[in-house]
Amino acid sequence: MDHSVTQADTSVVIRLLDHQLVGPEGWLIGKVDDLLLRTDDGGRLHVIAVISGPGALARRYPGLLGQWWGAVWRRFSAPPTPRPAVVPLTEVTGLGSDVRVTQAARDVLLDSFGLENWLRDHVVSRIPGARGDARPEPATEPPAWALDEWSAEGVDPRRDDVHTVGDLLQMSVADEHGRPLGRVTDVQASTTDAGTDVLGPMRVTGLLVGSRTLGSTLGYSTPELSGPAVVRRIVTAVHRHARPVGWDDVERVEWDAGRIVVREPRP
Repeated sequence: MDHSVTQADTSVVIRLLDHQLVGPEGWLIGKVDDLLLRTDDGGRLHVIAVISGPGALARRYPGLLGQWWGAVWRRFSAPPTPRPAVVPLTEVTGLGSDVRVTQAARDVLLDSFGLENWLRDHVVSRIPGARGDARPEPATEPPAWALDEWSAEGVDPRRDDVHTVGDLLQMSVADEHGRPLGRVTDVQASTTDAGTDVLGPMRVTGLLVGSRTLGSTLGYSTPELSGPAVVRRIVTAVHRHARPVGWDDVERVEWDAGRIVVREPRP
């Protein structure tokens, strides 16, 4: 199983999003429900952290489904204003079929399981024959790097430089003349700390834009992931008109409007 962290350009949808998070002991400790983005002073986007928790996943669900799931999460979580766990990519030690994290990241993730702990204590524990697992207890104090970018409604609305990959994957794309080009189906990024033993922040280098989103979150809309031949052929046919867009060709990102404007392709 490959857990190299010295990646070049890669799909964050394929390599990170919706993958299992695994601690040093091999325990499954959550899932990558979204990815945190931050804009630098030059307007370049960077993937800086993984987000894990039902609150993050609810934002990716459309309409009433997302609102309902978010309400359930808030209702049964222990803190009055629960937040998903936000773990910097500097705490990611390997990518493969899962995402490996450090012990400190494991503690932060375990400490965020409000809904899961409620279900274990009030539902699972009452099933005849059910036993509690022997997962390690989280640390009593959060690490110094713990990121607090999340409000009760989602990403902190007071910050205009913080967004999520989930936000990007819901955006429409148009050219400078307003002609629609499709929707974002994938996000490409490259590591900025190649050669270290952690993943580190990733610089967004481009987007994949297509008219359909079918199969895109499974990675079938890009050639990077192999899969069942029948499924790949169907999804490839659906995405035959998809086009890559380099980030240098992005004119602006209208976050509030949910739209990306790109320049005319250069010769």
